[in-house]
Amino acid sequence: MAKNNRAFTLIELLVVIAIIAILAAILFPVFAQAKASAKKAMAISNTKQLVLAGLQYIDDADGYLIPRYNACGAEPPYSGSPSAVSATTDIWPNLLQPYVKNEGVYLDMMAKDPRYGGIWDDDGQGARPGKMGRGWDPIGLNATMMGWYWGVPNGGCVTNDMRLMNIESFKEVVRTVGWASSYNGPTAQGYRGYLFQTDALNLPGLSVSDRHFGGTVLGMLDGHVKWYKTTMILANPSTPFTCRDFSHVTPATWLDLNAAKLKLNLQDSCIPDPTSP
Repeated sequence: MAKNNRAFTLIELLVVIAIIAILAAILFPVFAQAKASAKKAMAISNTKQLVLAGLQYIDDADGYLIPRYNACGAEPPYSGSPSAVSATTDIWPNLLQPYVKNEGVYLDMMAKDPRYGGIWDDDGQGARPGKMGRGWDPIGLNATMMGWYWGVPNGGCVTNDMRLMNIESFKEVVRTVGWASSYNGPTAQGYRGYLFQTDALNLPGLSVSDRHFGGTVLGMLDGHVKWYKTTMILANPSTPFTCRDFSHVTPATWLDLNAAKLKLNLQDSCIPDPTSP
């Protein structure tokens, strides 16, 4: 009996290739989204660990919040003019390291080139080779809450002017934001990933990032962490008023005016002028 050696025709091969191509086109975006979702989950986990470490620090500091950098106000009695900042000054990630002991916890793998920044400037201007500065951190501390200094006319600071608040004075820690996905990059180019404010999005400086499906991971001072659509947390000056604001950062006036009704502006006290309409 003759053997049947019939091979696939060219049409059949093309049909199979087309089916494989269609399946790949369907599945590759699914795989990419699954990978992004996993990175988002890791960012939430890392932010949660930073929040818990921060709360331990606050507890050890008798309730006072974490300073943005290691100034004289970072130790009891938690007030005073800032120490002279140098290229090697420790910033808040290094202050939390005794509680975390893992530089990877500070990273968000969805960020652009995420790195652990623990000092003021990259390399400490040669004093600490290989150490990254404050621009690279992809999870930022609330810039208008943690260790802010009141300004004075000459641009300096005065004795006992460090606004390092006590967590016991907060009424709604469940809505008070301490950490967020920030926009990071080279320190020398003006990136300040170690801090954030919600009056800017995806810009060098004190800015939040919407890298997680158009949203930002926030860590609250009650210990919980949650994803928010970034448009819900951006400052929204929908009802302007004349303001007596003595802070360094004028846009911070509006940080609490956000659609999600979260508390973001605690350091920069802006009082409506009673004479304004």
